[in-house]
Amino acid sequence: MTARKHNLPVQFNFFAFLPDVLAGTNSYLDPEAVRKQQTLISTVVARFHEVPWLMWDLINEPSISKRLWTMRPNDDWIEAEKWNEWLAKKYPDREALAAAWNVPLASVPGNVSLPRNRIQFARNVHGTKFVKGTDYILFAQDVFADWAQKMRDAVRATGSQQLVTVGQDEGGVMDRPSPAYYGRALDFVTNHTCGRTIPCCGTR
Repeated sequence: MTARKHNLPVQFNFFAFLPDVLAGTNSYLDPEAVRKQQTLISTVVARFHEVPWLMWDLINEPSISKRLWTMRPNDDWIEAEKWNEWLAKKYPDREALAAAWNVPLASVPGNVSLPRNRIQFARNVHGTKFVKGTDYILFAQDVFADWAQKMRDAVRATGSQQLVTVGQDEGGVMDRPSPAYYGRALDFVTNHTCGRTIPCCGTR
């Protein structure tokens, strides 16, 4: 009401860092958790869907897993299952996967484990990341983009035409969900710069 009195726009935020699991297993991949998140969002949006100068921020500074601010696995069974489904779509067979990862075919099981150690996310002598770790990061980007689209759909289902965004921290160009992947689900993207990267008023 104060913002409206002074003609100030309001960006209302639903989640921070990780969406609430809400009695599910995985914040982004558990269908029950996602359904409850959509219910929470649509319940709030339906009440205020005609309020002017109101925007919906789906999540503040998102992480893909409980290992906050890193693109690392949760290591739960749902993620492992979806990871293998994603690999099956990208690579036509185990031979293609082994060739892409530059590993012996015998080392590629039918059910591929999630990358778990730091080496698989480190850079090799050529300055590029090991392919398994890189593939996981691409998988995680797709997971977050899909989640953002589902939350946007929940907003639009209420009749709201208000703008939808995600508040991204300054790490959005590094080891985080990136607007380059999830931007298509939003009306605009934001980036939270801070004193560590852009000095302000002579402070750090």
